[in-house]
Amino acid sequence: MLTGSAAFYAGKSEAGDLGLHAILLLSSYPANVFGGAAKALLYTAVPAAFVATVPSNLLVAFHPAEAAGLLAAAAAFALAGWAAFSAGLRRYTSGSAWTNA
Repeated sequence: MLTGSAAFYAGKSEAGDLGLHAILLLSSYPANVFGGAAKALLYTAVPAAFVATVPSNLLVAFHPAEAAGLLAAAAAFALAGWAAFSAGLRRYTSGSAWTNA
C-alpha cells in the first residue's frame, strides 16, 4: 500500500510499479542471503521479507509472542499505508482539463 501510494507523490512516473517489482524480485531470495543494512531494508522500506520469509518461518516454528509481534507490525504497516493513501488522495489533482475549480 505504501509503495502504491508513492504514485501520488512521484507525479507521472512508475514509482509504484518499481516498488512492486522490487518486492517481487527480492522476495524470491531467502532473507538469510542478505545481512546488515540490506536485511533491515528488506523488512522495512521494501517489505519483501514479509512476503516470503516470515510466513514460512512462522509455520515451521510457531511462537505466540512472535505471532503477536508480527500481527502488530502488520497493523502498523496497514495504518501507515492507509495514512499515506489518504494523504495522497487529498493531494491528488486530476489531469483532466474538465475539472471544476
